Amino acid sequence: MVKRSIAMLLVLISISFSKLPSPDAHYPRLVLNPQTPDAGQAVEISYVKGLHNNGCIPSYSTIVVQVEQSVLAIYPPIYNVYLTYDETWPQQQMCTQVMAEYGFDFTLRNVKHGTYNVIDENDVVGSFRVRQKSSGPISLRGKVVDDPFPMKRMPQPIGDAKVYLQKENYAIIQPYTTQQPNATDAVYLPYLTIDSATTNDNGDFAFEIDNAGSYRLLGRAEKFKPNTLSLNLLQDTSVTIKLLASNAFATIDGRVTTMQCPQNNRMGMPCHLKPVAQCTVHVTPPLKAVPLQAQRGDLLQVSYRAVTDADGYYSLDVPLSHNEQVFQATARKSGYSPETESFSLSNGYTKTVDFNLDKVYAVSAKSRFIDHTPAMQPVRITNNGVDLRVAREGRISLHAYRADGSHILLLNSRHLQKGLHNIAFDKKHLNGFAVLVLETKTGTVTCDGVILK
Repeated sequence: MVKRSIAMLLVLISISFSKLPSPDAHYPRLVLNPQTPDAGQAVEISYVKGLHNNGCIPSYSTIVVQVEQSVLAIYPPIYNVYLTYDETWPQQQMCTQVMAEYGFDFTLRNVKHGTYNVIDENDVVGSFRVRQKSSGPISLRGKVVDDPFPMKRMPQPIGDAKVYLQKENYAIIQPYTTQQPNATDAVYLPYLTIDSATTNDNGDFAFEIDNAGSYRLLGRAEKFKPNTLSLNLLQDTSVTIKLLASNAFATIDGRVTTMQCPQNNRMGMPCHLKPVAQCTVHVTPPLKAVPLQAQRGDLLQVSYRAVTDADGYYSLDVPLSHNEQVFQATARKSGYSPETESFSLSNGYTKTVDFNLDKVYAVSAKSRFIDHTPAMQPVRITNNGVDLRVAREGRISLHAYRADGSHILLLNSRHLQKGLHNIAFDKKHLNGFAVLVLETKTGTVTCDGVILK
């Protein structure tokens, strides 16, 4: 259960003010003292609401400040500062022509590390951040061990392993593409190495860090895959880095199929799964961050590929950098809509990933229809028209398309109950039509070959 915690509740003395505006003033805004507060400090805040004639500014009373931590599970945390107060404007009073800012002051004491949003009547009027105050060097100690999974034994320490302490460094990468060689693709978070250590025979290492913050550890050792560990350091910390053997791999296998329905299905025969041969399955890990000075070759994403056999089966061994590594697999073949699946892999395991591709029909240059035909044929031609088998009630439309893209409307958005329905028409009017398209609220079902050409 997520709980909203009240961090503090302040009832303050009313302090209204009148100040000359600055040249770049905007309203409302917050003025902080100190401007960049640290955790544990008291922050004096001037809430500047607006600009008005001097001498006719409002007064404030019963000012209450309530600070609540957001329910978002992120770090550093977010705090919402809710303001309530009574605002009184002067009545029937002569005002000077000099313009001045107005508002009130309040103080937050013993602030915590995080982001603070100041809210007045459900509107965020300003935000500020409180830095984490470091009380001295932070000790980061750890151990590098092997990852024995799936073997059932205790991890063994790795001596003479290199451990790199890294810090985030924002950069924009411009990957090479044949279409747009200079186009900016994305913002990455490369890391800069700020220190390094070598483990002893027991796999131990240690760092002394001056400032709290977000860091990453990169562990490397001969005959092992490198691995990383992200940390948010606020105090002395101990960690363990697990490295996987360099020959670790997992197997992905499966079958690629498509739904095939009988042509000229006058007997109402069910559809069946048909294997898709010569279908390419690409397996890729998540895109890794690269340094700003990376060469074009460094920007290429690693991809593993397999091709299905005549029965639609494929199998592929994939190297791993760590257990529970996330991958994506995409099955592609011309004439079918591609399908992608995400999954995780661990050393020595076999993951079965099956695909069922939707066939793409090119009805015209401007129209494409994807075959989502269910296992039971929903449409059947009869001497009296078309029988529709409705699995779930809803609005349904029925079209007949020629190969050139022209069509006629057989049924226009009619609400049908669950069951069997007949749409009456003269079947000779469908001569020359190739595809019958059933449109439902959840999508389009194309029934291939149920109409004689």
